[in-house]
Amino acid sequence: MKTELQKQLLTKYPEFFSHTKKKIYVGEKSMKEEVGELLAQKEIVEPIQFGFEIGDGWYTLLDELMGNIKWHLENENRNLANKFKYKWMWTLQAYIRRKHYKKEKLKALAEWIYEHAPRQKFEPIIVSVTQIKEKFGELCFYYYGGDDTISGMVYLTQSLSNHICEYCGTTINVGKTRGWLSTICKNCHAKIENRKNLTWIPNNDISVLTTKDLRDIDLANEERGLA
Repeated sequence: MKTELQKQLLTKYPEFFSHTKKKIYVGEKSMKEEVGELLAQKEIVEPIQFGFEIGDGWYTLLDELMGNIKWHLENENRNLANKFKYKWMWTLQAYIRRKHYKKEKLKALAEWIYEHAPRQKFEPIIVSVTQIKEKFGELCFYYYGGDDTISGMVYLTQSLSNHICEYCGTTINVGKTRGWLSTICKNCHAKIENRKNLTWIPNNDISVLTTKDLRDIDLANEERGLA
């Protein structure tokens, strides 16, 4: 992903990367220089330090995912922070609001209870992103924390990435390449030098996801030392 796009996401969602105090490399220097700095690092290199290892076409998909996660966390943590310690106090103020909302003194009492009632102690839900990359033509979003709702968001996003060109973001004429599996549209396949020599198959051809293809991909990755 382009340097400026990575910077935009890091600036927009800093809370997802605050767990690491190490530098996240986004392509501001040459690959040789950045790899050299990582090798010289005394601490263990974290996968997220390699930046967002995906194409520009998935920028919007990633932005929407992190935006929805952020919105969900804010709402869930606000609800947790507002949970009454004593259930009877919640029931009482809710009853007054519902049955006696026209009586000003009782209404004021209900508001006072709502504002001053002790809340339960809670651990806020957080999400820490550990790696974002492409694998087998799919966007992979690795993280810890979260809840079942966020897990569903990530699963849906990864599924949608199979139908969006990783290079330009279109959903028209999208397919897969054999050998080195990638999700790419027909136009980008013809233009990109390291992809145009690979066989391209449209998504509606299920043979692209056969067991043999995946086995061939595993063997190719082992030969490249990427498995």
